[in-house]
Amino acid sequence: MKHFVTILIILFGHHSYGQKTSDTCLTERQFHDLKYRISYLVDKNRTQQFQIHLLTDLTRIDTVHKSDDSLVIKYFDKTEKLIRKQKKRLKNGCTKDSLLIHYNKDELEEYIENWSSSICDADTTDKENMYFIYKNSYSRYEYDSLKRVTKYVFHISTPMTRRILNTYDKEGKKSSKTIAIRDEEFWD
Repeated sequence: MKHFVTILIILFGHHSYGQKTSDTCLTERQFHDLKYRISYLVDKNRTQQFQIHLLTDLTRIDTVHKSDDSLVIKYFDKTEKLIRKQKKRLKNGCTKDSLLIHYNKDELEEYIENWSSSICDADTTDKENMYFIYKNSYSRYEYDSLKRVTKYVFHISTPMTRRILNTYDKEGKKSSKTIAIRDEEFWD
């Protein structure tokens, strides 16, 4: 009888004071929301790293091309290595779209953002209410020790995100595999 009472107390105590399933479980929606928020923060962190690199290492800016419809600007560090290049397409004196290319320490393309603007399309004098700018695509590259592209990931605003993995055989012949991925896997 003594053991029976002890077992009842343990069972009753466990159900009364223990954690409930609802305390520790997330709904599927909450889980996906957390994954989205984490990927958003990872994306912000990675893109800010490029900005920090530019702001801390920038020593020279050079406009290498300027015309009525385009502009190319290069940004260099103290060792004269290219950090970033900006290509702007102009319309009526304003930026229609802009391509920001960030380079790694070997001056290879690492991260590219393609920005578009609506202000140039405005046919009204109320341009303040017509203006918006958005990042319509972005991509990133990873390289092997021979400076060959091993991974290329791109996102376009449809939404569509793809990862292209390249491998090289002993003769240097490249084979590629394209994989559809979720947006939050862009930096993986």
